[in-house]
Amino acid sequence: MEWTDYMNGLKKNYFHYINNHRHQTIVLFGSCHLSTIGYMLNKFTNYQYNIYIITSWYFKDQGYENFDMEYIRHRIHEIVQRSDVLIYMKHTSDYGVNADIIEKYANQGGLVLKIPNLRLTYVTDSREEYVNSLEFLKRSIQDSDFKEFDYVVENHRNHLFFNTNEHPTHYLLYLLSRSILNKICKIKSTDSMVDYFNMDYRNHFLQLNRNYVILPGKEKITEKINQVTGISCHAEHFDS
Repeated sequence: MEWTDYMNGLKKNYFHYINNHRHQTIVLFGSCHLSTIGYMLNKFTNYQYNIYIITSWYFKDQGYENFDMEYIRHRIHEIVQRSDVLIYMKHTSDYGVNADIIEKYANQGGLVLKIPNLRLTYVTDSREEYVNSLEFLKRSIQDSDFKEFDYVVENHRNHLFFNTNEHPTHYLLYLLSRSILNKICKIKSTDSMVDYFNMDYRNHFLQLNRNYVILPGKEKITEKINQVTGISCHAEHFDS
């Protein structure tokens, strides 16, 4: 699904809902990354859950005045409270939907997973902006339930894990989706650069044939970006 099609769907329904006619529900709450993860998880769980994808910033982006925000907040709280699995991204902004405390509305008997915000401002003229963004990425990973993804920070200068400042590669989101699945299924695992290069994973990812939400944009590493960030112009990059 193209990103524009995903966004157009929100204009009518506010949230993206995959109805597999099941008794259990997964709710994903956060940035655009969750749209891609939602579709991957739908396949990985063999369509055994109904899935809600709530894009936290959507209502602010489109203008609060265009929505009945009291109804929107009530509906989000209701969906989250009834979830069997809540997958969320930590927010520092409310975004008009209590995004900064969304986990407090989770089903007490359900599984709650906090994922990192995998973004990095590397297309910039400012060394300070890049360094601050890298520190944010470090903190976001360490404050999540997926600390093993610190390999992204440790290896980002030789392996390009991002397509734009806001969007990681779809392959990195695929690996995160696999880790989420393991936690849902209570399978112990630790991801590393070994998993990143796993050819079985890479082939499986390609076999998905882009049947997930495609996040827009792809930036190449230029000499200027290299000078500011130290990211190699020849950094390895793998994605669909």
